[in-house]
Amino acid sequence: MALHLLMGMSEVAVLLTSMAYNAAIAVCARHEQWLLALSLLRQMQEASAAADTTSCQCVITACDKVGHFELTTSLLDELEASLLFSR
Repeated sequence: MALHLLMGMSEVAVLLTSMAYNAAIAVCARHEQWLLALSLLRQMQEASAAADTTSCQCVITACDKVGHFELTTSLLDELEASLLFSR
């Protein structure tokens, strides 16, 4: 339901906020939809919606739940690099 709402918002040119993306990513994490969560995180970055620790934590949780530990480590490294770069 949340994902359909998010996709519908983008179709009618509603500006998607970080909060809307985070809600959809959290739903994906809860249902172990790691690939969709990761895709939403990338869409979020492309749409210039600021990904935050909540966004990344939800994607990491989704990946971790299904055993994608290498991807989890990669995302943590990416997050650390972006935080260090932004300082």
